[in-house]
Amino acid sequence: MFKSHQPSSVPGPAQLSVHSRVRVQLPDGAQLTGVIFEDFADLFPADGTEVSVKVGDNHRVRLRRWGIKADDGTLVFADDADLTALDSAAPTESK
Repeated sequence: MFKSHQPSSVPGPAQLSVHSRVRVQLPDGAQLTGVIFEDFADLFPADGTEVSVKVGDNHRVRLRRWGIKADDGTLVFADDADLTALDSAAPTESK
C-alpha cells in the first residue's frame, strides 16, 4: 500500500491540491479525468534542478509534481501545466 507523506509546503496553483478533481492533458493529446492523490512538490530540489530516474537500460523518467488516479483506475503523473481543475460535480468522461 502506498503510504502518503506529509503535504507539501511548496505552493501550487490555488485550485490544485490533493483530492481535487482534474482533467489531465496527456503528451499524445488525449485527455482524462481523475482525482489528485499526491503532491510530490517537496521532493523537488530547492534550486529547481530537474530530477529523473533511470528505468531499464535506455529510458529516463522525469519527476512530476502530481499523482492522479484516473477515473478508469490507472495512475498518471503530471505537472501543473498538464492539469485543469474541475468542479467536483463536473462530468467524469475519459477519452
